[in-house]
Amino acid sequence: MRSSKTVLQRSSVPVILLIVCLLGLGIGGVSLKSQKSTGIQSNTPRIQNRTRSFEVVQVSPSVGENGEVELSLRNRYSKNITACAVSVNGSITEVDFAFSELEDQRGLSPESVYEQKYSFARRVNKSAARQNLDISILAVVFDDKTGDGDPKFVTEILDTRLGSKIQLTRIIALLNDALNLPRVPYEAVDTLKARISSLPVDSANSTSETAREGLRNQKSDALRRLESQTSLNPQERIRTLKDIYESLAARL
Repeated sequence: MRSSKTVLQRSSVPVILLIVCLLGLGIGGVSLKSQKSTGIQSNTPRIQNRTRSFEVVQVSPSVGENGEVELSLRNRYSKNITACAVSVNGSITEVDFAFSELEDQRGLSPESVYEQKYSFARRVNKSAARQNLDISILAVVFDDKTGDGDPKFVTEILDTRLGSKIQLTRIIALLNDALNLPRVPYEAVDTLKARISSLPVDSANSTSETAREGLRNQKSDALRRLESQTSLNPQERIRTLKDIYESLAARL
């Protein structure tokens, strides 16, 4: 199962955590925290890291009816990380910080720690009433658009960016057309939405599914933004979207 995220989300729900020493549990350098549960205990996580230096420093599993784990990951590279892929019990999450509109959330600088909660399918050893937890750090992408880890996931992230950039280029051209009118009437937004709706979600430059996902995502995002920015007049609405998309396209 694969899910994609573009913006880092953090939970504000407080949790009570118990620190457990792992000196005798065979996970060197990794801290494990556990929450009170409904009776199912969590096994020591099995961690596979396919990257060289995106280090797991803490695992905080929440065991019970719904599987969730919070991971703390440290960037031990000398370059900024702008995207990562992580698997927990087979549920794969790709996070691309480049899509964030907040400048301070567009990457992980060297030695910084990234904390994120991941949902996963529960795998319970019924005989011991213990929950298995398999964590794989699959890949990272850097600010110079190189990557480390499983090449499959590096390619997926970069292909999604490629599809997004292709569609952004098309949308920016339509936005410029609308802004070049002598006067931008209210009907211009409806005309623009119709033109964006007709944009293709494929490209001769890339035929991968993840590239098509990027094409679809940017098309739907543009329509959503044009629909929601009702407090602005048509020219302001179009110019605001153009500024956002030009900045994003330059990062991809």
